[in-house]
Amino acid sequence: MKCVKGWLLGCMFCLAGAHIHAQQNLVNVPSGDITPKNKWFFQQQVNFSNIQTFTSKTHFVWGLGKGWEVGANLLNMSFNTTARPVLRTSAPPNKPTPFYPVGVITAQKQWKVNNKWSINVGTQAGTNLSRSIENKRFTHFTYGLARFNPNKDLKFLAGPYVSDRRMLGDGNLVGYMAGIEWHVHKRWLLLFDHISGNNKNSVSVLGATYNVTDQFQLIGGWQIPNPNSPEVNAFVVEVNIFNF
Repeated sequence: MKCVKGWLLGCMFCLAGAHIHAQQNLVNVPSGDITPKNKWFFQQQVNFSNIQTFTSKTHFVWGLGKGWEVGANLLNMSFNTTARPVLRTSAPPNKPTPFYPVGVITAQKQWKVNNKWSINVGTQAGTNLSRSIENKRFTHFTYGLARFNPNKDLKFLAGPYVSDRRMLGDGNLVGYMAGIEWHVHKRWLLLFDHISGNNKNSVSVLGATYNVTDQFQLIGGWQIPNPNSPEVNAFVVEVNIFNF
């Protein structure tokens, strides 16, 4: 009987750890978790700024092993539903920046310092989506993160970023990111992330994750723009699906 109880407790502990490490992004800030080798992770995010307009981000990652993962993102997909759903696009020299939508290839590498600390470096690099080759422009978002796990239920993240006006628009191009994730229940996580500055990406999000199953998560949160950021308040919804 003691062996059975020990086995069950061990399984519960492993599941709890899987829930914590399955979320590749808090909301807008990478979580510092790396997708295991030959496994995949999919995330769909939708920001509802009002009843007529919303933006979408799609994120897919494949684990390579040895601390590496690669993937592809579709960013800044902007829709207007006034009459019927219409995908809004921009091209040089259209204003305002940043461009939308943008397709990027992603890569991230992690180095484990010890059982509580790790360091990540990553980038998203690609181009705005346009039928015309002459309207395409290269863009990127590159970052570093230090992650600290004081225990299995709590995670702190912080690090610098650098980008360009095609991704961020007007405002600062160098800043920092930070985030907190707290596993408060077997199925619930509270999260907060922040991107510094006064550009289009400079927002904070406070939200929660619900683990529907071991491989399916729902996230909801409220986006608050930084002072002088052109971004707006929005309700954020995310879906995470993965096979690990």
